[in-house]
Amino acid sequence: MSFYIIIRGALGVGKSTVSRALAKILKAEYISFDRILDENGLDRMDNNFAPDDFIKADNIILPTARKIMSDGKIVIFDGCFYFKEHLQHIGKNLPFKGFIFSLKASLETCISRD
Repeated sequence: MSFYIIIRGALGVGKSTVSRALAKILKAEYISFDRILDENGLDRMDNNFAPDDFIKADNIILPTARKIMSDGKIVIFDGCFYFKEHLQHIGKNLPFKGFIFSLKASLETCISRD
């Protein structure tokens, strides 16, 4: 059965650690959304994040994710996923069941991990 999981949360909350461990357990494909943003120049550090930048990254990676899931595998996305529009775009463009988990940690924990 194919489906996708989104692990989201603030910087330093443990998204990558949890996502990689879960991908290993489920034999799933792990996709770092932050890496897609970085590799395609969409991770603006000027604090002017916009949903459009994230949707552009979706359009880069979603064809690959659809192919993986069409082959019967699970996909785990790891990233901050700041915008509701972004999550809605993924849900609308992946014809598979999806699960979203938001991780939380104290500010002190996030700062110490960063």
